[in-house]
Amino acid sequence: MVKRTKGRKAKGRKAKGKLFKKTIYIFTEGETESNYFRILNRKYKSSTNVKVETKSVGKQGKSLIQHAIGRKEKMTRNEKNNLGGIYVIFDKDDINNNDFQEALKLAKENDIKIGFSNKCFEIWLLAHFEKPNGSHVGKKLFIRLGDYLGCKQYEKNHKSDIGLLHKLEDFVSMAISNTKDMPEFSQKIVNEVPYTNIAQVIQEVYNREIY
Repeated sequence: MVKRTKGRKAKGRKAKGKLFKKTIYIFTEGETESNYFRILNRKYKSSTNVKVETKSVGKQGKSLIQHAIGRKEKMTRNEKNNLGGIYVIFDKDDINNNDFQEALKLAKENDIKIGFSNKCFEIWLLAHFEKPNGSHVGKKLFIRLGDYLGCKQYEKNHKSDIGLLHKLEDFVSMAISNTKDMPEFSQKIVNEVPYTNIAQVIQEVYNREIY
């Protein structure tokens, strides 16, 4: 008879009693959104009870939701059992009202939640420094954001710059506060400018008291 050591017993009990975190999937339209959530994942990893996976898909609206549905349908039994939720993050851009309504309907039917910004995700980024208003549109938005981030103008060549996004991670609570007066996300929100409900997504995903 083989005598087990105390160390082996402890190891076995630990493995048997291991608790698996629920996994939340976030599918984004672009690299900026995906990189932003990756930064938050690292920041909150040790203090959250969920695992968050993010992926940039390069699609928006209905197409992005269909991608998320496809990923959901291919999940293994274990992935489904440990599923904590699915989110899609996209901008208004050129989505018309009919396409927007169809996207919302499709997401609701498949239990997929939406993070939406109008006109773009940079509205949420600016909120880390000040309260967005009607003047923050087009080039003015990027110039203003560039002033805060220390670059001449925040343009496409900066959108994948993780170093710039790291400058935002200590101001998430400010962004939440600066967008708290925006309406709740609904079918009527498509024409609200500026608008973002990313604060709601962050609060649901990471479920913290302090950000």
